[in-house]
Amino acid sequence: ATVYVIQVLFFLPISLTVGTFTCQALVGRAISYLMVVGWYFVLQRPVFAYPALYRNNPEMLVKRFDRIRLAWRAFKEPHVVTEAEHKLWKQWVKVSFVKSVILYTYAGYMIGVKEGSSSVQTLLGLLLSIAQIAFRKFMQHFAQPFHRDMNFLLSGLTVYNMQATFVAFSTPNIDMNDEGYRTNWHTYFVLFLGPLGDVITAFFHQSELWFRFRNWIKKIPKPVLCCADTTDYSAMGIKIDMDFDGRGTTNAHPDYRRAKAYFDFLVFLGSLAGYGAYMMVSWVFLFGPNKNRYPFNDIPELSFFEERGFTVEDWAWSIAFSLIVFITLLVGFVLFVWYLRRFYADVWPAMINSMYSYGRQPFKLGFAVLILTVTLSDTVIMLLNFSRVWYYDLGDTLGSCRGT
Repeated sequence: ATVYVIQVLFFLPISLTVGTFTCQALVGRAISYLMVVGWYFVLQRPVFAYPALYRNNPEMLVKRFDRIRLAWRAFKEPHVVTEAEHKLWKQWVKVSFVKSVILYTYAGYMIGVKEGSSSVQTLLGLLLSIAQIAFRKFMQHFAQPFHRDMNFLLSGLTVYNMQATFVAFSTPNIDMNDEGYRTNWHTYFVLFLGPLGDVITAFFHQSELWFRFRNWIKKIPKPVLCCADTTDYSAMGIKIDMDFDGRGTTNAHPDYRRAKAYFDFLVFLGSLAGYGAYMMVSWVFLFGPNKNRYPFNDIPELSFFEERGFTVEDWAWSIAFSLIVFITLLVGFVLFVWYLRRFYADVWPAMINSMYSYGRQPFKLGFAVLILTVTLSDTVIMLLNFSRVWYYDLGDTLGSCRGT
């Protein structure tokens, strides 16, 4: 609620005087992040811990005057949280920062796809696939102190769902009208290679060859980059089952297989949800009452949009692309399940147990649904005309949609 109040106080005078401005939605997100960081430092002060302390310990109730006096004394003290809690909060702030950077990157991708030529769109698709790997590694690193499920949901489900959703909602701007499909098919092809690579990688994660290559890569940097003469034996693969709930970061192959099967399941889920959401949601913007607020239409009478990004035909091509990717991912997931059950019978029960935990612990399922919902909402917000991300150049006066 505090974030919403601050945003209203910030945007209200601007809306009444100037109107909207370029990348308004991204500014709003920055305010939200700063509020989270600021609120974190405020919450460290003990004054906010006293009400909970009294509720949990009725015998500690004192007179109202003493409460005020103790609260004022507490407000002047530096911290009340434990050192462990303080570290976790700091890590969550870093995770939130990485997620914000990811959002800004995908927003920039949307603008680049809208403005760039077919060659630029193809290049951006290639760069985005590389950036996805970096985002996953950064998210895994900063979420390392959290539980394995939280780590995998942030680095697997979140990153891959954001990639799929933003790419799918941006594809209609690939010009496929008339002769366009003969010159722009390579853009769709490059975008298709990302999900196809995820499917192939899921199978490789279970193979002996991949694990040997992964351990070989891990032991190279120390003697080569650090000029060390000794071999890092922790990178040599072993067959001992060391940690049933491991994250796949050790050199134990059984742990690695189980962790990667769980992680790849979340990758499949995030990607399928992204492309599926586009197929289910975009037509509402094309034909429904929202068509004047989103770019999913081709109405020349609307002078509000002087240069429309794409046409209905482009939208139809994008739906076909999303359907092909969705079917590829779905078939890949079915084959992946068969592959595990057929060749790695010890991995399949562990993955099923991990999935069942979402039913036994509803807060896990709720967090996963929250990730998918927030990603879809963020993507749709980027397309709104008053968010000024897709329509960043809308208007004639100081970047404002109010015009002259």
